[in-house]
Amino acid sequence: VHIAIKKLQKFLHDHRHKIETPQGIALRTYTQNGEEKVWPLTMHGLRYRYAQERMEEEISRGLPLMKADEIITKEMGHERTEVLAIYLGGKH
Repeated sequence: VHIAIKKLQKFLHDHRHKIETPQGIALRTYTQNGEEKVWPLTMHGLRYRYAQERMEEEISRGLPLMKADEIITKEMGHERTEVLAIYLGGKH
């Protein structure tokens, strides 16, 4: 599993420029010492964004928050909705 994860991380590193969007870059842009910088797109960042987009989809469909939590938590391979709260940045 470790080797597969490393290969996937390298693939993302080598090809992230093909899937980055202006919106994603804007979300990862920050200022440090007066200089604008961009956090690189990572697997973890993709998981965060996936969780956020899925939550928006389920809520817009009218699902109650707790039900949406359960669905998305299982999709992401977790069994605890507390983990999902971390991905959502406390926005639920």
